[in-house]
Amino acid sequence: MFEVYDPAHLQNTFERVVDMMNTSQRARASRAFQLSHADSGGRTYYTLKSLDFGLEVNYTYANGYFVSAPSRALVENSVKYHESGYTRLHSPRFVAALA
Repeated sequence: MFEVYDPAHLQNTFERVVDMMNTSQRARASRAFQLSHADSGGRTYYTLKSLDFGLEVNYTYANGYFVSAPSRALVENSVKYHESGYTRLHSPRFVAALA
């Protein structure tokens, strides 16, 4: 998770980088990467998947932040926690660790 001031520009950059990596990988006969998106609940969720290794990263932009995780469910949960006001600063476990 990190702060993003221009999500559209960052997403455009990701798309260009993936296209460049795929062009490079085609020359090596590698399957490279797949970038896809799905809209849900008024938010766009993205998945970047390595077609060679089956690894993926899921992410979205929420409240001025780039939020990523290994699965979309974890990204959705993170966004829900933030929107509900429940953050680490309010977590009893986190507060206890500060003492």
